[in-house]
Amino acid sequence: GDDGGAAGNALDVTVFVLGCRDLPAMSLHGRLSPYVRVEAGGESRQTKTMYLSRSPVFGTPGVGDKMVFRQLYKDDEMVLKVFHSVTGGGSDIYLGHTKFRIDELYNTSKPEEDPNGGPPIRIAVAWPYEIDTRPHQVLELLSGGGSVDRRIIRWDLNSYKPLSFFPRESASAASSVMGHQSAVTGLVLAENGGARRLYSSSLDGTVRIWNPYNGRSMEALQNPAEALGVSQAKMPDGSVRVFAALGDGSVVMTRIRSGKLLEAGWRLELSNMLDSPSVFAFIMLAVLLDLCAGMYDFSLSDDQKDCFGRDNPVNTYITLSVLSIFLFELLARMVVRGKDFWTPFAEVRWNYFEVVVIIVSLSIAVYKADNDFTMTDLPPEAGGGNPIYPVITAQAWPVVCANYSAGISPTDPSTWPGA
Repeated sequence: GDDGGAAGNALDVTVFVLGCRDLPAMSLHGRLSPYVRVEAGGESRQTKTMYLSRSPVFGTPGVGDKMVFRQLYKDDEMVLKVFHSVTGGGSDIYLGHTKFRIDELYNTSKPEEDPNGGPPIRIAVAWPYEIDTRPHQVLELLSGGGSVDRRIIRWDLNSYKPLSFFPRESASAASSVMGHQSAVTGLVLAENGGARRLYSSSLDGTVRIWNPYNGRSMEALQNPAEALGVSQAKMPDGSVRVFAALGDGSVVMTRIRSGKLLEAGWRLELSNMLDSPSVFAFIMLAVLLDLCAGMYDFSLSDDQKDCFGRDNPVNTYITLSVLSIFLFELLARMVVRGKDFWTPFAEVRWNYFEVVVIIVSLSIAVYKADNDFTMTDLPPEAGGGNPIYPVITAQAWPVVCANYSAGISPTDPSTWPGA
């Protein structure tokens, strides 16, 4: 994966599962149809199923089922579970698992140059691992830090060792963006939108929402006084109400839209892509290109414009492309936000306005383009009905434009002079 050498830096880890050896038979005929599920950072990926094989080969290094896990840390644990695929109904049969920490791979790898010209990468080959046939289970405990540490600790009760810290950075490196600035006073772990979320309160007056898988602070709610405790409740519309008990005797309720609790899977990747500087720059570049095309048309005199009232076809394609980009960006945000894109109306009314503007603008542009491209009652020079037609101006085609202005149709003899 990408080289995140400094402590606390997140890593992108790419996994290729090569195969398994001498798996136990699951029938009297010695048959087995295994696959491997890889779990890390609250996400899971799995290989294809290899039918009738006790020593399946899923691929070779760099070739095969590619699994990418983003934003992992060295103290994260990766678990590989082996299952037998049951056909004809029924649950797949668990065969065993193996697990290791990311730093075990990191410490046995060496930095190498990325053949694609990116930052240095590290390649580690981990083979073989023994399969533990006991059920895989981690018993966890979350505890709040005191006034010195200010962090939340996630413990493994099997080994009595800390699994991770929230935030990953030490107290000396903590900031208002990373974590609490004073002692943690309350913790609540809850299921929201199919994913676990951790809520914490602190004497610094904030209530924070965390992703318990990667220790990332997703949201910080500022209160007017010290927060002594926290609770939450999921509402029928999918939103969450967060309650903070404050030191001045009051209770503050905050509504959190379900979209803000989204932090895993393809929706997160899509959301991050939409919010990335590169997408913003691309959209601004498209807007600038459309603006330049419009200003160019506006700067032309009447005798430099198409005398049949058609727009320049290049400008038409630019406008349609830019509006299509806006439409796809809007649809992507609808997918990411789900119901929160539409409700409550008082908070998202701008979304409705944006939908109407884009649909109306695209409809007008398509209607105008259709008229321009399908005009056929024109002289041959005008290229009527062609997707790329020449722009006929009064400067270049004075006779053609004069005849059109006089109402003379090349296909209607009754309009010809002397008819």
